Amino acid sequence: MKRTWLAKYDQHEIRVEKTLFKEVTLFINNEVQDKKLYFSKEELKASLLSSEMLVKDIKVEFKGLFKTRCYITLGNKKLRVVSI
Repeated sequence: MKRTWLAKYDQHEIRVEKTLFKEVTLFINNEVQDKKLYFSKEELKASLLSSEMLVKDIKVEFKGLFKTRCYITLGNKKLRVVSI
């Protein structure tokens, strides 16, 4: 079973996938940016070039014991994340 979360910023699609084997992967515009084991307690991280030509850091966190929630932060702004 695979869980997928999706967020959009400017023209960019940010997608996070968690597989049955507890591996989480961060995609930006369908390109892999970071990959880790879910239980490593490390955040997924990447950078994105915005339309204003500024580099923005992306941070992905997971919370929850029985139901996993995904939070994506771009710089200091939390993005709206949809589970698909």
